[in-house]
Amino acid sequence: MKKRDRMPEEAGKDSRKNDVRHGVHLVKDTAKGHGLYARKLYIPGQILGFFSGNPVKEDTRNSLTLDGQKIEPTGGLKFLNHSCSPNGAFRGRWLVAVKRIMPGEELTIDYLATESTISNPFVCMCGSEGCRGAL
Repeated sequence: MKKRDRMPEEAGKDSRKNDVRHGVHLVKDTAKGHGLYARKLYIPGQILGFFSGNPVKEDTRNSLTLDGQKIEPTGGLKFLNHSCSPNGAFRGRWLVAVKRIMPGEELTIDYLATESTISNPFVCMCGSEGCRGAL
């Protein structure tokens, strides 16, 4: 495992400086708005990025609850979209691949994996076979 792909206890705090890995890029004009896409192949367990942000007391449109704390994102991972069949998940504040992610594939998480309630309900557009339809 390369140093940049290690979890924080192995890689040290310097790994947080880049909250999104070099193999990820932002696309601004998707049907869903913004989205993050892989530029390279990722395998399960590989780190995709670190969720940078500030603690907040109330849910916001972009906040996530990680390690029992509501965090308002300040970095690139604020553009993660939802999928009912996600390819990424958080381990603490680290986003890791949970499935094989091909170049050009959107990085997604299941918002219900971090939130007990969705503060801004929406119609899901993930298109996965097990799509819930609305959150």
